[in-house]
Amino acid sequence: MEQEISLEEQIRCCKKCGDKFIPTYKTQVLDKKCLSKLGVRSKRKGASNERRFAQKLQGLFDKYELKYRVRRTPASGSFHDLEPGDLLFMGLPDNSVFKRHFELKDCENWLIIEWFKKAEDVEKEGNNRPVVLNIRKPNMSKAYVVVDEDDYIKILIENEIFKHEQKNKKN
Repeated sequence: MEQEISLEEQIRCCKKCGDKFIPTYKTQVLDKKCLSKLGVRSKRKGASNERRFAQKLQGLFDKYELKYRVRRTPASGSFHDLEPGDLLFMGLPDNSVFKRHFELKDCENWLIIEWFKKAEDVEKEGNNRPVVLNIRKPNMSKAYVVVDEDDYIKILIENEIFKHEQKNKKN
């Protein structure tokens, strides 16, 4: 028979604000107020990173007079029927290199394999596009991109073929 825990034994002190609370799970160290604020900050940070990257891409599309449009997917990819990734592209041709599932991450601890697998699983249910992870640590200006090795080789080969064709057109 399980031993019943008294209410006084259940009460904890929030590590952030010091308020007393009754946890809803064993390892909980923050009360609901502080957990909620933490979630809001995290979502805001992620949305800001998605906007930053979308604006950077859009600037390059405009600079090179490509008629493509890119923006952050509303609610960060939660509109799976519309776009399961973090970026929503418009006006792309069928063979565009941007026809990929973009996941943007801005966090201290990188769970690359977990994020990649999750995005791949989502794509298996729908478009089956290659996955691109764009990750950075908070407050860093430099971001890193992770793609599947086969997809990376395909991009490199297609780029070489394009350069070769351009060179042949000039001759």
